[in-house]
Amino acid sequence: VEPILELLARLERAEYIHRNASIRAQFDHYLFEWTKRRYKNYPVLYLAFHGDESRIELGAGSITLNELGNTLAGRCEGRAIHFASCLTMEASDSDLMRFIRRTGARAVTGYQTEVEWLDSAAFEVVMLDQLLDGHRTDAFFRGLHREHGQMATRLGLVAATGTRVYRPKPRTEGV
Repeated sequence: VEPILELLARLERAEYIHRNASIRAQFDHYLFEWTKRRYKNYPVLYLAFHGDESRIELGAGSITLNELGNTLAGRCEGRAIHFASCLTMEASDSDLMRFIRRTGARAVTGYQTEVEWLDSAAFEVVMLDQLLDGHRTDAFFRGLHREHGQMATRLGLVAATGTRVYRPKPRTEGV
């Protein structure tokens, strides 16, 4: 994961702080730190873990979106969260909207399918660059699908914003 962040930093698109966490207390500590005012210049929380439906895997356990929403409640205004993990965004629209409302995040993105690391890494360089530009999140997602729709659809990219959940359109087979 760090090479993605290094590339964006070398291109002067983003500064980053990289942390590893394998236990819940350590993970929660880093989350709490990120929400502090002194880290306002780091507007995207990039969570790279193994995932499963509506959860990320952390060491021997897992953290559900609901638990993460409770941990971050009211602390993410103006910020975005990206789950660089398989299946984490395989959640109902109502659960994703509840997460957005609870955390105050401007956007939550991630995958609803199994993804290959290299494919998702290549896509995330483009996606993070655009997300860091601070575009309106609805316009950001529509533009991302317009310009990179085939890859976004293949990866199963899902984005939740304050107004709706964007899911990839199902592929239709030619006649």
